[in-house]
Amino acid sequence: MLQSLSDGIKNSKVLAYTIVIVIIVPFALFGIQSYLGGGGDSYVADIDGDTISTTELDNAYNQQRYNLISQFGGKIPSQLDNPKMLKKDALNRLIDTRLLQQYSTKNKLYYSNDNLSANILSQKQFHKNDKFDEELYDAQLRSQGYSIAEFENRLRNAMILDQMQNIITKSSFTTEHQKNRINNLLNQKRELNYYTINGEKTTTDTTVDEKQIIEYYKKNKDQFQNLPKVKVNYLELKNTKITKNIEVDDKKLKELYDLQKQDLISLESRVAAHILIKIPKDATDKIITSKTKIINDIRERLDNNEDFKTIATKKSEDVASAKLGGDLGVIEKGMMVKPFEDALFSMQEGEVSEPIKTQFGLHLIQLSKINKPEQKSFVESKDSLKKEYIKAKTDSLFYDLSELMANSSYENPTTLEPASHAIDVKIIKTDWIEQNSSKSIAKHPKIAHSLFDKTPIDEKINSEVIEVSANHLIVFRVTDYQDANPKPLKDVKDIIITLIKDGYKNDKKLKIANEVKKTLEKGSNLELLKEKYNINYKTIGFVSRNNNKENSQIIDRLFSLPTVVDDISKIISSPVLLDNNKYALVLAGKVANKKNKIDNNKNDDEPQLEDKNTGQTQYQVWLDYLKNNTSITINKY
Repeated sequence: MLQSLSDGIKNSKVLAYTIVIVIIVPFALFGIQSYLGGGGDSYVADIDGDTISTTELDNAYNQQRYNLISQFGGKIPSQLDNPKMLKKDALNRLIDTRLLQQYSTKNKLYYSNDNLSANILSQKQFHKNDKFDEELYDAQLRSQGYSIAEFENRLRNAMILDQMQNIITKSSFTTEHQKNRINNLLNQKRELNYYTINGEKTTTDTTVDEKQIIEYYKKNKDQFQNLPKVKVNYLELKNTKITKNIEVDDKKLKELYDLQKQDLISLESRVAAHILIKIPKDATDKIITSKTKIINDIRERLDNNEDFKTIATKKSEDVASAKLGGDLGVIEKGMMVKPFEDALFSMQEGEVSEPIKTQFGLHLIQLSKINKPEQKSFVESKDSLKKEYIKAKTDSLFYDLSELMANSSYENPTTLEPASHAIDVKIIKTDWIEQNSSKSIAKHPKIAHSLFDKTPIDEKINSEVIEVSANHLIVFRVTDYQDANPKPLKDVKDIIITLIKDGYKNDKKLKIANEVKKTLEKGSNLELLKEKYNINYKTIGFVSRNNNKENSQIIDRLFSLPTVVDDISKIISSPVLLDNNKYALVLAGKVANKKNKIDNNKNDDEPQLEDKNTGQTQYQVWLDYLKNNTSITINKY
């Protein structure tokens, strides 16, 4: 159980000294395996006996590309469109996922059904008229391509990690010394000095000949691929189109009214007004006493027959209703918070309540009228009956047509014509759709994942009927397929020339950076090199790990180096390639002579042991700990 995790942390010196976690994990992290296959294919990574297959990596990579395509409006920016980088990132994410899942399983972390239900019921996106609505819940999940079971499983996994986070961040370490040691590491500041090497003054435009271009093209053909693409025919069934064709007349509605008449009763409602005196959530006893006296004084004035409306206008702190003399209009059950509702529906007409406490403060409620439940007339019920009739008819027709669509497309696997006639929907023909594209029907993730499945392509048979969202079905048939193939050399020649030239420039800059590094380590004078190689030296002063003013790559390298005590460091980093294509050499720095103790009065801007601002660093420390204590093997991919 979760308690065993807490005990484990308290008893582990490694954890106690090094791990402070804030885990922020999207649901998708735990949903990967629900749509990624495993199968019997080869694996690219083994995490303590739990393998990640080639298929899983390919699908995770494709999903990552698809997300980028969607994010950037249909095309991945060139600086991000690096297959090797994206695939490596996808693999790292899969490994992180496995590690976290293994840890939660090993420690028997559990999130109860009661907690899961309470969590879902509290989520406002599933509320209608301030209440959880099951139909809305189902519709929203389906629109995102989730079944209820899939969503609840993902939510359960995410909440297990959320609880794990709380336990770890709140676990008490055994001594104050241990707390201070971790806090000092998090808050440590080091002196930052570094060189940047531009090298541009030494580089001239490189001539690239045809032979070099051809050799580069042959060696790197996988970088210049046209992705696989398909043409498809498809049928689309949507309940919104069915709804438009449903006709309703008064005769049908009257029949429905007569059938439901006994249930068409208006709810009891009450016309009320109130006076509110707000109490802040963090109010002291003194403030609460003061606010209570104010509301009691107002109650006494009302007992002396002063006008409720006049007092509400002047004294109520509910600004909107105060302008109306405290009037809240007609209130039905479920519209107000429970203490307010309980008091209101226990009152008699004309009565003023005693002070009622809610999360908003103290209320005095005036009940001016009770509307008893009454039989609704046909005219009053007509609009709701019409909506009900149309929905029921739509659902019935949609179900019948979906059955016809599924049966006909299955029984006639090599054509959609019979299914088209059966449901009276035209076949739509697409142009070429490239893998990872989001155009046409590929904009639906479930379709995008299915378009390039082996069976529909090889056998040219109809797909299964796919539910892309609530009451929205698609069945397709691949009519043409073009495999991945190299782009013609003439189409990528200019790109290759640029890549070769950039490669020469970077190689030259790296060579220069290493030459500068050797010169510095020997203690030789840099003056001759500074002008020649466009070298700049920067002294920044003391910086922390979470410094956001300096380049993050430089900060990371500084804190990976050993610390020094001398004024001038001879420990120099290997060249760091920066985003602007310059190289940097970072000098190991002194540590600021300051020890931070846990201080509850410390400025909120300075990170403490349990400060949420260190979340990403702490999360990485946690993952690093898991990786260092887990057998991980990565194969070529």
